[in-house]
Amino acid sequence: MIKLRDLIDEKKCGVGQNPEDTGCEPASGEPTTIDIYLRKNYNKTASSVSNNTASFSAVTASAGSLTATNEGDYLFFNNGQIMEHDALTIQQSGSTFMLISDPTSLGYNLDSLDEIKAWGKFNA
Repeated sequence: MIKLRDLIDEKKCGVGQNPEDTGCEPASGEPTTIDIYLRKNYNKTASSVSNNTASFSAVTASAGSLTATNEGDYLFFNNGQIMEHDALTIQQSGSTFMLISDPTSLGYNLDSLDEIKAWGKFNA
């Protein structure tokens, strides 16, 4: 697993650093693949809920070989209340992102009338 610290170039200037004072190199202005990935955070609403699975019309974001997107890159809400990650699994199937819940661990079943929202690393 790549850590954010490993991606930081110590020679590049940080916010508010003056290259003349610190000897750092100014950033090129072009965002890197990891910059673009780290900035991706979108809110999605489930298009359907059935059999304890919420389906979203969405595709997970990718940073190529730099890092893998996983469940920890998302927050899930059921009718405004955050859902516990211990009871959740994510799966991408084509252009459908699925949130699969374990009702025994979660303590309740998902209902077709529930509003399930996801916030995290989607392409758009």
